[in-house]
Amino acid sequence: MTSRCATVACCATLDAVLANDTPPDLVDHPLSGMRLAVPKTFVLEDMDSHVAAHFERSLSRLSAAGARIERIDVPEFAGIPAINAHLQSKGWRIEREHLLIKDFPVQFLAASGLTEEAVRNAKRIEYEGVPAKVFRPEYIIAIAASVGRHKDFARIEQMLDQVKIDKLLLDDILRRYNLKLPNK
Repeated sequence: MTSRCATVACCATLDAVLANDTPPDLVDHPLSGMRLAVPKTFVLEDMDSHVAAHFERSLSRLSAAGARIERIDVPEFAGIPAINAHLQSKGWRIEREHLLIKDFPVQFLAASGLTEEAVRNAKRIEYEGVPAKVFRPEYIIAIAASVGRHKDFARIEQMLDQVKIDKLLLDDILRRYNLKLPNK
């Protein structure tokens, strides 16, 4: 099965359907003066040539419509290829953005601000002999609120309904990071 979307609305709707999410209400934003950053690091390496050509064409169209395209260094990404190579040399499997630990997908997040605080306050556990940290639900909710996708809002509602939440801690985190929960 292949699909092709000609508009952002079509892509957003297809993404929502595939993610079992509600399609978002899209709002047009003028591109004139908008600054868009494109990382110069490895994240765009090994891109399929067909995808790369379409990506560049899209950047050109955005630029022609008034957006300012800036190719930037993202130093936080610099060590990822070496880390991935080291892990693979030790027999670990990597699939997209996940490291598979005993076939369990684990995602690493660049820690700064809210995420860094969540890591510092995470609960230390051992999962099948592997030490790990698990975020407190209050931080998971705050991180989801900071991303703001419909599926993140659905996760927030689900967590609020099903998980014991420290309301004072959650309110404090939301206040300090200037975040708001979605209205029900």
